[in-house]
Amino acid sequence: MLDENTWGMLVGKSGKLLGPLDEELLALAKAQNREFFTGKPQDLYPNELDLYKEKMAEKGWDHGQDDEELLEYAMHPAQYEAYKSGKAKESFLADLQKRREAKNAIVNTGAAAGPSQLDVEVGGVQYRVHIGYPGAAKDDSVKDNSTTGAVAVGDFSYIDTPLEGKFFLTKDSSEKGIKVGDKITKGQTVAYVEAMKVINAITSDKDGTVAEILFTSGDDVEEDDHIIKIA
Repeated sequence: MLDENTWGMLVGKSGKLLGPLDEELLALAKAQNREFFTGKPQDLYPNELDLYKEKMAEKGWDHGQDDEELLEYAMHPAQYEAYKSGKAKESFLADLQKRREAKNAIVNTGAAAGPSQLDVEVGGVQYRVHIGYPGAAKDDSVKDNSTTGAVAVGDFSYIDTPLEGKFFLTKDSSEKGIKVGDKITKGQTVAYVEAMKVINAITSDKDGTVAEILFTSGDDVEEDDHIIKIA
């Protein structure tokens, strides 16, 4: 998997490459509908500081010493807004509480804390499998299915994230994110996950219609989480 910074260099957005790209990379770029750029890299980054100055004035936010807060906002708008609004702190505390509860569950029950159910696909059909753990109390709300051990949950599939990080529908303010009802195609970029300050594009591995977006921008996601439901 190639992150967006690496793709930017490969397609010429950071300047001219020293030599030609391998055929495999060219094919991958075509499959993901990436366009090559031969102009000046600076032309791709218009000066939008005035726009962010207006936004900061509306919100009453200070530009900081030497405009450092303004520059941070312009470079990372979604993350900066999450920080200033308190959402980033709320997400951190919620994640911390979740991990504490999981740890306490192991101590109190002697069983490994984990999911109570999983969605799996067999032969193109989606099933929901309920999971029990040794030493844990049985959930009587889960209907037993001793014949198949699974319950079909409809003709849906999912796009998963291959890594953990922060979920975003767009990587900058100029990009338009997908929404429920949109038709998507195989290879299309549908979301992004930021990990270690690196933006990674998430592409669809199938054609379909967006039935549900399971996370909101700025949410934390784990590796292999379902992020988009496809009909």
